[in-house]
Amino acid sequence: SDVLTGVCRLTQALIQDKRQSNLTFFPLSSNQLKSSITKEQIGNLIDQLKDSYDFILIDSPAGIDEGFQVAIHAAEEALIVVTPEVTSIRDADKVIGLLEAKDINNINLVINRLKPEMVKAENMMSVNDVKDILGIPLIGVIPDSEQVITASNRGEPLVLEEKLSIPGLAFVNTAQRLMGESVDFIDFDSPSSKNPLKRLFKNLVRGSKNNY
Repeated sequence: SDVLTGVCRLTQALIQDKRQSNLTFFPLSSNQLKSSITKEQIGNLIDQLKDSYDFILIDSPAGIDEGFQVAIHAAEEALIVVTPEVTSIRDADKVIGLLEAKDINNINLVINRLKPEMVKAENMMSVNDVKDILGIPLIGVIPDSEQVITASNRGEPLVLEEKLSIPGLAFVNTAQRLMGESVDFIDFDSPSSKNPLKRLFKNLVRGSKNNY
């Protein structure tokens, strides 16, 4: 917010990660501003940064209101992060439609917090289920794990471990695919579910896409 109001320069607000010299964080909040952040302000910030970085990730707020519209204004592609749950997938389907309406067509899918045991017990949608419903390319699958919570609480990224855990490897693989590398997926679950309720949900979501 200080950058937007002219209190400090953009370079002064960037936070450099101490462990990764090529990783920089820019916190942006509208809480201290008298008015909401605009699309033009976001576009201007990205224009100032894009020549200095290979990737600029914009973390969109939850929902599809004005905050989401502002976040995607300067985007050239999108990563849709979902959990294998009905509400998450339904919301993701709406977001994909909105992105495509804005001519953002390079959209990839990340499935987060997958629980293989629940998938095997037919209590959670499989990776193939989610892919079939949303119909966009899969770029990453992150398993649900206590290691992720522990690493987050300690502020120690799993990808920097000397011996990578399964979740850590899943994150690394996702990043490599984002870079354009061909990396095999870890086999977390079984083929598409035969559960009739899941098939019904697929049909409902596919039908809703005709409304965009």
